[in-house]
Amino acid sequence: DSLLTDTRYRFWRLHIEDKYNHQGPEQCIRISNIYIGDYIYLSNRNIQNGFVKTVNDPSTRSESESGSLFWDVKTKFTEISSVGFSFIDKDDRDKLEKLYNRIGTVTPIYISLDPTLAVSNKLSDLTYFCVYDAAPSMQHIINDKFNYSLMFREMI
Repeated sequence: DSLLTDTRYRFWRLHIEDKYNHQGPEQCIRISNIYIGDYIYLSNRNIQNGFVKTVNDPSTRSESESGSLFWDVKTKFTEISSVGFSFIDKDDRDKLEKLYNRIGTVTPIYISLDPTLAVSNKLSDLTYFCVYDAAPSMQHIINDKFNYSLMFREMI
């Protein structure tokens, strides 16, 4: 089973040969993250309309008695809620449940809400390194069909 495969190694080597780059090392390739490991693929990849993306700013602002303002600036993060899958079959439901049971709310994962660029301009717009913000909820519809709802919080 691919979700149970151990893909943790201490070191990885990545070699990229950019032979068509005539500008030399001044024009280099920049990579912020690389994921090497297991993934799940749902047969029903489309999420429901109406997911919610919220950018949170946990910074605080204080005012002194003289009226001077002070800030405790913190890093903003994104929360994605109401990520719903409608009418998924039992196999997809089992994949989602197995993933949550394995990683819980403490292990970060990558999610891509729009891998086919149906509602975003580029893949990075709706791809996040995140954790489950809450346990997923499932609703039985009929026979082997279910609705599934997820919430995620971006790791910063």
